[in-house]
Amino acid sequence: MSTCRYLPTFPFILNTGLRKGELLGLKWNHLKQTEDGYIISTTLGNITYVYERDANGTPIRKILNTGKLKGKCKKREVPLNDKALKALEQIKQSNELLGIHSEYVFSKPDETCSTAGRLIRSLNHLAKLANVP
Repeated sequence: MSTCRYLPTFPFILNTGLRKGELLGLKWNHLKQTEDGYIISTTLGNITYVYERDANGTPIRKILNTGKLKGKCKKREVPLNDKALKALEQIKQSNELLGIHSEYVFSKPDETCSTAGRLIRSLNHLAKLANVP
């Protein structure tokens, strides 16, 4: 999958301040329109991938693990500025072009949520292309 597909992710992160688990578990239905504009209503848990292991402890496959929210704040509402909304529009267009119709905003081709490693590798690749250390 092309690194450029994740390019709009980075302005989105910078303009929302979403935590990693919130970002990876973000679904399109978390976007809400209010009188003041658009928000993300986060009631997300901690999204991670963990290895399912056999009886001997040998990893078999990665599975999606959704944990409980941590801390006192069980729900946040994150306002979306114009740059964040533009990034979401670009992400949606990219997904449509690739035939990805996932409930997750940041999804893999199999329509499950993306991984932190995938996003970090994309960021590193884009930084290298831009000659940024």
